[in-house]
Amino acid sequence: MKWVKENIAAFGGDPSQITIFGESAGGNSVFNHLAQPNSFPYYNRAIIESGCYDEGAMQIKEANVNYNTVLKTFQCKDLACLKTKPAVNLLGVLMTLHKWGPVVDQIELTATPEQLFLQGTQHKVPTIIGSNRDELAFWTLKAVDSDCNETCFDIAITASFITSKRVFNASILQELKELYQFNGSYVYPKNLGTYSTYWWEETRVGTDAGTFENVFNVG
Repeated sequence: MKWVKENIAAFGGDPSQITIFGESAGGNSVFNHLAQPNSFPYYNRAIIESGCYDEGAMQIKEANVNYNTVLKTFQCKDLACLKTKPAVNLLGVLMTLHKWGPVVDQIELTATPEQLFLQGTQHKVPTIIGSNRDELAFWTLKAVDSDCNETCFDIAITASFITSKRVFNASILQELKELYQFNGSYVYPKNLGTYSTYWWEETRVGTDAGTFENVFNVG
């Protein structure tokens, strides 16, 4: 972003009119830049698409647990040892961790982006925020039975909230089902193939319960 700010004029751009945009993990990155003061000088607008699915960062204690897990996996004692390992192997271990991403390090982030927004210390620039209609469908193709029924749905959603340690109760489950299944506000494709509407619902909410903390104000 610094390079763009300093050089975009040479390409016919306006350094005073820079917009940062990201989708999914990229949207979460924009969420972070809106909370990190060191980024503020380099953009004037922001767009977050399907990016506010968690608080935006983890605490240092949780990050250290991940770090020690990786050290143990590779039988290493320090970062210098990890740097000698093949990147593909490191990536394989990374994908097994419960959570990974930015860290509240008291340097770039003094709290999570969500907390900083609640404190009102974010970069106050024009911002568009939204989400893709079927953002999570790809991730649940193999994770959820295609003929998922109501019982299957109840079990999957309840488990996902428990796993993510979010506050959950029967009224939230019912609200989710009414939103997608019973009142017709969600328009399904005409041809679902071998997939049920409950499978389609599960692709909306089952793989990341944290997405709904902003909708239902839970957690």
